[in-house]
Amino acid sequence: MLVGPSGERSRFAVVDTGLLKVAADVDVAGAFTYDAISDDGTSLYLIERIGAKAAQALVGVNPAYAYRVRVYDVPSAKLSETLVVDVKLAAQTNGDNAETRIDGIMNGIYQSSVPSRDGQWNFSFYYNPHRGPFIHVLHLNTRSAFCILDLPIVANGYDKRLQWSLALAPSGATLYASNGALGLVSAIDATTLKVRNSATIAGLPATTAGPSRTTASSVLSRDGRKLYFPAERGVALVDTNDFSLRGLFLTDRTIASVSLSPDSRRLYAMSDDGTVTVADANTGRELSEFTTRDATALLRVDAR
Repeated sequence: MLVGPSGERSRFAVVDTGLLKVAADVDVAGAFTYDAISDDGTSLYLIERIGAKAAQALVGVNPAYAYRVRVYDVPSAKLSETLVVDVKLAAQTNGDNAETRIDGIMNGIYQSSVPSRDGQWNFSFYYNPHRGPFIHVLHLNTRSAFCILDLPIVANGYDKRLQWSLALAPSGATLYASNGALGLVSAIDATTLKVRNSATIAGLPATTAGPSRTTASSVLSRDGRKLYFPAERGVALVDTNDFSLRGLFLTDRTIASVSLSPDSRRLYAMSDDGTVTVADANTGRELSEFTTRDATALLRVDAR
């Protein structure tokens, strides 16, 4: 999936990785951003922002963070007229974190996303400033959505509430939502789409200074036992069995993004200035360091 600039028109290229060629050149009117694509390449999901002019005609829509998911049907080369709505909340207009509407418009600030292992689902974390956090789940084959709403809501610290990230267990059975600034972790059953439990991580330091980032990332070890995510300072290591804090590494810096080597032995942590520190994933001992230019996140570490 290749994404072009967004403005009066938005362009996307769907690439067939098997044949190594462009399968479709998508050009749509309006400001759209990429969300997900189905495994068969027929359904391209795009985020349509609801602008100020359109919001004037809609009750209860804030143009600062209102959006809806649209489907571009690749075979017919056009946006589908069928709206993507939450299958269980389509008739509701209020009373839930996501504020799902029958017209498909939702209210939330995007944080992070992760696809399911089987390619059928895409999980995206959003924060609604008035109601709280939610996970917008797309079923990529049926073009429908489902919102996970029973996540912990914290009353204060707006900036800290924008530091949620998602990580999926290697088994694909459990999705973890973590927020190091708030010291919260939730475990979600990726099959039933229900929150199993949420916990406040004891031992994470709290600071009064405002955070220098509004996004974060998290990653799980190969066996699914260790969850790593940025804390207010450094990287937290949490045991997924009991949510206990097993380590706090690199506490002299603010970390924006983390990743692990394929064998889960080395931790890669990117600071706000683009510096990447390589550390022992069990002890936090620093092994090496290198700088990047204009990089903002670590996506994946592959073996050479």
